[in-house]
Amino acid sequence: MNREIAKKWFKQAQHDLEMAEKNMGIEGYDIASFLAHQAVEKLLKAILRWKATKFLLLITLTTWQKN
Repeated sequence: MNREIAKKWFKQAQHDLEMAEKNMGIEGYDIASFLAHQAVEKLLKAILRWKATKFLLLITLTTWQKN
């Protein structure tokens, strides 16, 4: 489940970067900057989702070992 969600975030990040590049071509620098920022946020979300299972397992194990 997390990997499918991660792939969707990654695809959207790629799309945002493509749109940012198109805006650069028409000198829409403000929009290009905004889209590039959005792409980075979505890429980070994709990475976190991709790794979420490992993070959750680590947190669970750490919590369990303390008790």
